[in-house]
Formats: sequence, C-alpha cells, structure tokens
Amino acid sequence: HRSFAVTGGRIYAVRGDGSVDVQPLDGAASDGWTRLGAKSAVLQICAAGGALFGVGTKAGGDYLYRLEPGAGAPSWVQASNGRCRAVAAGGGTIYVLGATDRSGECWVYQQAAATMSTTSKWEKAFCTASTCLPECSALAVVDGGKVAVSIIDGNLYSMHVNVDADWNQEPPQGLQDRVVAITRGDDAIVTFQDC
Repeated sequence: HRSFAVTGGRIYAVRGDGSVDVQPLDGAASDGWTRLGAKSAVLQICAAGGALFGVGTKAGGDYLYRLEPGAGAPSWVQASNGRCRAVAAGGGTIYVLGATDRSGECWVYQQAAATMSTTSKWEKAFCTASTCLPECSALAVVDGGKVAVSIIDGNLYSMHVNVDADWNQEPPQGLQDRVVAITRGDDAIVTFQDC
C-alpha cells in the first residue's frame, strides 16, 4: 500500500494498481484488507468531513476526486477544478500540491472540503520553496496548517509554512526503512515504512 486515510472508523489504503482497500480501524491487521471495488484508480487519498478524496492517476497531475457511494460499487467523481499531484487534509481543509507555475514555483493550495465543487476556487496556501518537488510522493499538513510534511525520495521532510520556508530532512528517529506513506492522525504525522 502507498497511501492511507482514516474516516468513519475505517482505514483505507491505495494499492500499487490504484485500487483502494478498506478494513475496520479497530483490530486492523496486515491480512484484514478487503478490496473496495471502486471504479477508477487513484494515486493518493485523504479524508475530510467524513468523505474520502483521491488524486487521479494522470502523469503530471490530475483532478481531485471524491468517493461517492453508488448502486453496487462506489465510484470516484471529480470533486474540484485544477490539477494536483498530492493531497492532504487538516481541520476540514483540503490541501493539494499543484503543478509548477510559469515562474518555476510550486504551490500548495487549500479549499474547504465542505464547500468544494468543480466550480469553486483554490486559494494559495504556501509555496513549497523555489523549486518544485517532482519527487514528492506524499503530503500531510498539521498544526493548523502551519507545518507541512512530505516524503521525498523515501525520506521524511518537514517545512514550517512561511515566506522563507524550505524543506528540511527529518532525523530518522528509529526509522530503519524507507518511508512509503504518511497520513495525519490527531494532528500528528503517522508514517508507514517499507518493511
């Protein structure tokens, strides 16, 4: 699994093929996964307001989708405009890593999950530094949107969100293997390693 989210007492995880597995959070086990059976594939997921959001699989960035229950299997429906490469949630807000703009900068944008639609606008939250993060494989935002955490080339990086911010590699602190996924839990970062 490469991306995880928790909502409604269940844990969701994205498989290598973009399909999503689910299991109850209470008593979760490595062999307890069931395929969700949702139509379409996603790269990453996050949860906000009881809903599950996912980044599509198109190279260079795709739309953000919301999982909708349906007759039979649930399906991913477009949730917003604009293309993104990573998604995170915090306090009812969705954060997405956008594509590099014309100036060469890369921004994280934000929008309230409750009012998001295909016509609502994204607001710039913070710049990810003077260079974009093409190798960024995950994004999490904590501390009320003041701290961003990312996985870059299997290592954990953090950034205090301000004008002069830049990514700083976090010390391993017992992490023996590459970090493959991160998610937000109780305003703290939960890491998953390639064991």
